[in-house]
Amino acid sequence: MAIETIAPLILYDKDDIVSGNTAGQLQRYLSDKGMRFEVGDYSYASALAENLPQDLILVYSPRAKGKPQLENIVDNMLTQAIARRVRSIVIVTNSNPLVPQRWASIPTYSTESYIDSNNQLSNELKERVLKETQHVKLPYSQAVSLQRSQQPANRPIFRTGNVLVALVFVILGLLIVSLSMFAGLIPTPRLGQSSSLASKNTTVATTSTGNGRQGAAAQVTSQVATPAAGGQQASLNDFNSITKEKPIVSGFQGSSKWDEVVSGNTSCAYNDTSYIVSIPPSNQYQPCLAQKLLYKNFALQVTMNIKQGDAGGIIFRSSDAVYYRLSINTTTDAPVLGLFLCESNQCDKNSKSISAGLSLGSTAVQVNKQSVELTIIARDKNIDVYTDGNFVNRFLGKDPVEAGKLGVYAAAVSQKTIVTFSDLKIWSLDTRK
Repeated sequence: MAIETIAPLILYDKDDIVSGNTAGQLQRYLSDKGMRFEVGDYSYASALAENLPQDLILVYSPRAKGKPQLENIVDNMLTQAIARRVRSIVIVTNSNPLVPQRWASIPTYSTESYIDSNNQLSNELKERVLKETQHVKLPYSQAVSLQRSQQPANRPIFRTGNVLVALVFVILGLLIVSLSMFAGLIPTPRLGQSSSLASKNTTVATTSTGNGRQGAAAQVTSQVATPAAGGQQASLNDFNSITKEKPIVSGFQGSSKWDEVVSGNTSCAYNDTSYIVSIPPSNQYQPCLAQKLLYKNFALQVTMNIKQGDAGGIIFRSSDAVYYRLSINTTTDAPVLGLFLCESNQCDKNSKSISAGLSLGSTAVQVNKQSVELTIIARDKNIDVYTDGNFVNRFLGKDPVEAGKLGVYAAAVSQKTIVTFSDLKIWSLDTRK
């Protein structure tokens, strides 16, 4: 049966005061920005079996876990979003309930760090939700209709006379250019110089996931494409500028004092030029830190190989009070890259649960889990992430920004996980302009 779409919708838990307050504030903010969202409680999900909203913001509370009909709606929305039949879906959590693993690719934000003593949401969170609903693709049917409407009518453009006139002008133009070059009026590029004329007519088309990702599917096209957004291009230039310099740390060195842990099936261990982290199935992750590598602003690049299991990634700015965890999760159909902030009141440093921490955003990526080059460039709150040299996303960290240890980790959900890290490079940006 065909899916019909209805007005954008915010779903909330009517039995949770904070949930209702969150939904109301988001609706008012989006309305002020010109976006009309309906608001309904979880029971409204029964009416959405065949009529999905174009956009869905789910205010997810612990009670949502016991409502299979609601989860089915979100599952259906996710499927339709991938097929571009609906536009966007965003999850906002009131506390830190465990969102189902299969929803890992849905942008998820916790209100815990974005709410004041009067239960007012910060503008930062509202702006992030607004951004998620704005950076979406048209539904596939609308995109096709728009593309067709912009194409000229299928009628002959050139008559024979017009073609002959155009041919004469082309021949005259070639003669003028040839004579000018012969007379030295137009300098030809010397060996080693780039031709500005060539660069103006060469363009690269990139794919986008709606969040600014530029990358792996890039291909040369003969048509002039819109260049990458200034922010993306600046991030790519930054990447190229930093990584061409000599790193201050190369490889997993003993002088960095990397953890060496062996406890049952859990380990952090050297193996020649690589570093291996393993953990049994436990819904937890095993961090392995370098006790001597402490940085605030830095660039880190490492090749990660998930030889077996579920997920792995990088830990940075780690202290007793806080740390960041960059994850590549391969338990979903498409690998998902996400960034999490673990503060002392959110993460139990003893259990290392994979569900702990505040999500700062996530996005699906096209990577080979057998070998992916991860790069982080962290400057104050700006955290740029790259895979295999392609810009993925800019995440925003939280204040205060302080120096902390660097590390890596492996995470296991339903099977033993073994992750190998190699070709480590680190650049300090604290003194770099």
